[in-house]
Parts: sequence; structure tokens; C-alpha cells
Amino acid sequence: MSTPKLRNCIRCESDRLVDAKVERVREVTGRLFSTVLPARRCANCGEEYFTLADLARFDLAVARSLADAGVFDAPAVLFMRKALGLPAKDLAALLDVRAETLSRWENGKTPLVDRPVKAVLHQLVSDRAAGASTTESYLRSLVKPRRLAKRVKVAAREVAALEQVTRE
Repeated sequence: MSTPKLRNCIRCESDRLVDAKVERVREVTGRLFSTVLPARRCANCGEEYFTLADLARFDLAVARSLADAGVFDAPAVLFMRKALGLPAKDLAALLDVRAETLSRWENGKTPLVDRPVKAVLHQLVSDRAAGASTTESYLRSLVKPRRLAKRVKVAAREVAALEQVTRE
């Protein structure tokens, strides 16, 4: 996390910006999520500035908290999609549902009750929060499978890595 590289306050144009640790709060589904983020605060008017990257990481952490708790009501589904940074049509394709279905879940017209869809959405959020895209890449490959050669060489290190897994 880093503080924004701002020289003057946008509100009052003062150049008296100081580094600060500031509590940020997000409200989703009637629950408050809070954290402390680095910021720049104007010593003149009190305006606070955060980096977009820090705010995005906070949103992803909130989305992961919701998914880990099994909260998949309309505001939570919408928040998770936005935290993932995916357009509705892209997330719908990954979940193998129509965009209209996702819209109904996000608007509260139809509850999301499909456990496999919840599990996939949870995994998408968890992967992204961990800095990975394994689930998203795999789901995209299912939409458009790549050709597999008739003969495939599997690296010896991959086989050796499975030895420990199969012993447990």
C-alpha cells in the first residue's frame, strides 16, 4: 500500500498534504466493513486522498469476506462482480448463465440459490484476492476449449510434484 502522489488539494488547492492512516468504511448488505488505509490528508481542509489500488484491494477483501460467509444476496453479488472488475456479460458467461439472470440476482428480483454458482463465484473472488486467476482462466477455457495435441508430453517435475499429494 502506498500513499497517493498528490501535490495540492483538489478541493482547496493547498499544498499542505500530509501522510496519514485513515479508516475507510464500506456498507454492503447492511453490514459495515472497515480498514485503515494509507492516505494523504489536506492539513487545511481535511480532504483525504487514497490510491485507487488500495481502494480496489479493500473492495476485494470485503467481497472475499462476503463470499467466505456465504452471503450471496443481491447487493453482495453486485458488489462481488464490481470488486472483480468484470462487466455483467463477462461474469454471466463465466457462470454459464444469461446476463439477464445475473441482472435479476443483482437487482434482487430472483435470489441466487444455485450452490454450484455460489461456489464458483466464491472461488473467483478468492482467487482474485490471492492475486491468482486460475479459476477465471479455467472457466474461460471451458467456454472456448483449446486444441489438445494427439501426443502430450507431461514434464517429469509435474509427475514428481504429484508424488507428495498421492502419499497423503
